[in-house]
Amino acid sequence: MATETKKAYVRKRHDHQGSVLRPRKMEIRMSEAASNRLASIQGLIYRFGHGETMADLFEKVMLPVLEIYVKPYAEMAREQREKEA
Repeated sequence: MATETKKAYVRKRHDHQGSVLRPRKMEIRMSEAASNRLASIQGLIYRFGHGETMADLFEKVMLPVLEIYVKPYAEMAREQREKEA
């Protein structure tokens, strides 16, 4: 009498595996109010936008604004390095 064996699960092959455009993930914790505002913005983008993803918006909109915001800090760091040298 043959015993039934459990078939091993075979993972399907993904041709795009390893060629992901954005292999890194970022997680941001925020208040409920900020999360609601973000969800509203995402809804506007989904409904009226041009298919931008949150990653697209972060790279094209938020990073440049953050760089402007931290520019004074970068200047302070540069001055500190010059004093120590």
